[in-house]
Amino acid sequence: TAPTAIDEGSAIGLALTGAHDPSVVDTAAGFTYAFDCGDGAGFGALGPSSTASCPTSDNGPRNVQGKVQDKDGGSTTYGATVVVREVAPTATFHAPASVSEGDNFNISLTNPTDPSAVDTSAGFSYSFDCGAGYGSATSTSSTVCIAVNDPGVTVRGRITDKDGGSTEYTAHVGIVNQPPVVRILGPSAGSAYAVGSTVALSGSFTDSGRNDTHAARWSLDALTTPGVVTETNGSGTVTGSFMFTTPGVYSVVLTVTDNSNAFGKATTVGGAPALIVVFDPNSGQATGGGWVPAGQSKTSFQLSAKYQKGVLSGSVVVTLPNGQTVTSTSLAWLVISGSKMQIRGEATLDGASGYSFLVTGTQSPYAFRLKVWRTTDGTVLYDNVPGASDDIDLASPQALGGGTIAIH
Repeated sequence: TAPTAIDEGSAIGLALTGAHDPSVVDTAAGFTYAFDCGDGAGFGALGPSSTASCPTSDNGPRNVQGKVQDKDGGSTTYGATVVVREVAPTATFHAPASVSEGDNFNISLTNPTDPSAVDTSAGFSYSFDCGAGYGSATSTSSTVCIAVNDPGVTVRGRITDKDGGSTEYTAHVGIVNQPPVVRILGPSAGSAYAVGSTVALSGSFTDSGRNDTHAARWSLDALTTPGVVTETNGSGTVTGSFMFTTPGVYSVVLTVTDNSNAFGKATTVGGAPALIVVFDPNSGQATGGGWVPAGQSKTSFQLSAKYQKGVLSGSVVVTLPNGQTVTSTSLAWLVISGSKMQIRGEATLDGASGYSFLVTGTQSPYAFRLKVWRTTDGTVLYDNVPGASDDIDLASPQALGGGTIAIH
């Protein structure tokens, strides 16, 4: 007796049963048995056992035999063919539960096993599907995938032995959506325009979700205008334009939102707050004088600025607490917004040129702020309200210790 088929790695059980002989004497003396496992080694030695167990190490047909022999050397041989079936290898599949959109992540197959010692010795091949189909099979048991887009992706791994037997594993990897990264490109910080000008706006964004689509909005203080988006593979540019009809200093914010409602914002350009200055060259006048406290010392000022027939004229002179004097050499613009005013210009510091200044003042209540910086590198040398915004609405000028400011 012999099985018709078994799995590779299992043993083939052989037996010779019901042995008999026409000679009563031979039968009484008993018989001996030998077996050929079909592995090329031939028959084993004769012995009293009528069974044998033949190990297998690979798939394929095995021609097995059994021999029964009496005391006088008379023997009969029996044969059978046993099919040793291929068994696919197995492994442990590893994949993360979730990753962030745009990140790289590993999937792998470890601890490969196969009941066939020959298959194991020959080694295995591995192939992986990161969500777009299987790649080529290689001897490398891991691969790197890219988290293309939320909400997730189904990944697969397959291990294959030399005979083509394979096992496939599947896992779902959640992908967490990430907001776009946004930049304002123009206009440059503090660019000034006459009231009624149409200002071109530009920005860009990148998104780790290459399949994401986007919408954009420009905010100019309380005013808004849609952005025009041009994109490829989830990243692109945003343009827009706006006509300013009211003088003021406008903080620019660019918001880009993806199709999963994640959004990114930009509020700076070139590392500086994104501000647009709008002035009226046909009207506006500011005058004033006084001082503001600064520790135990005072910062005193005299200022006068006026638009007349489109030309800005005037002067700003400030004495700092350390005794240095800031004297304007030119005025770039004057903005009047209700009871608030700002003057931007170039100045000397104790007679040395190369400095820029920004004066912010209010008429009700009387308040004054001066910011002075080195023109070449932007290093701030003096600011009586340090850290405050340059936006006219957020500049927080310091209440006067004495004097007045008049805005027309």
